[in-house]
Amino acid sequence: MTSAQLRNRCLRCCLAVAVAGGCLVAASPPASAAVTVTRVVFTTAATSSTKSAVATCPAGLKLVGGGGEIIDGLGVVVVTDVIPDQDLTKLTVTGAENDPLASTWKVRATAICSSSFTSVNLQSATSSDNGTSVDEKSTLVECTNGKQVLGMGWSLSGAAGNVLPSVLTTLSNPPDAAVVAADENGPLATNWDLTGYAICGYPPVAMTFQQGSSNYDSASPKTASVDCPAGSVMTSAGFDNGGGASSTRGGLLVDSLMVEPGKTSASVQVWENDFTPPAANPNWSATSFGLCAS
Repeated sequence: MTSAQLRNRCLRCCLAVAVAGGCLVAASPPASAAVTVTRVVFTTAATSSTKSAVATCPAGLKLVGGGGEIIDGLGVVVVTDVIPDQDLTKLTVTGAENDPLASTWKVRATAICSSSFTSVNLQSATSSDNGTSVDEKSTLVECTNGKQVLGMGWSLSGAAGNVLPSVLTTLSNPPDAAVVAADENGPLATNWDLTGYAICGYPPVAMTFQQGSSNYDSASPKTASVDCPAGSVMTSAGFDNGGGASSTRGGLLVDSLMVEPGKTSASVQVWENDFTPPAANPNWSATSFGLCAS
């Protein structure tokens, strides 16, 4: 299944559901009697090279989701990886320059941690086009045994900042699989790989999948936000940059997908980059997704 087909399937489901080097840990009161979460934030020092931030959960808590952002990237530094570790104790977020940037920038990772979910495990899947230079890759990561998606992520290998993530979302409500897609930002001669991740588990009450979209116009950057229903907390953030003409494919750069400090909302920020083929000021939109637990 191509990423375009996956994106279309996602959209049909959505319509149906219609300081440097510092670490901050903020505990959340219960959103209900059943669910508590802790938000852990780690920010790197400011440099001008590719770097990673690692947010680590406190002892006794499992990683269930999160997100990351680039600070002072000026629209040319992309979030290339959001990777949960196999033991679900930490989240690694990496940023890389898509175009040379003279000034320095930081990477911030946000981990959402909890003990409110049972049988939590990490699932991963690779694109069937890995090991090639195919310009658009996607993968589907499924939870098993009736588990639901609590968090999502991806990694890119061999891309060196020249491949832009385009989709991080799920397919149903309650969510049982994650969809990840990425596009080359202009032709690459080298091979590159895409891996998708889903953190799966049993929630006290069924997870819900929420979405919010930006305006559809030619402005850049765009921010899209999404809120959880009252009494719920956000475990993970996602996005879809498919709200535009085909000329925008591979030309939209995500530099922020964050679970906000209140832990009930998420946001994504997207910038126009170099469209391939060149497009004359096209209209497009960004969509933010959130996974909510109550």
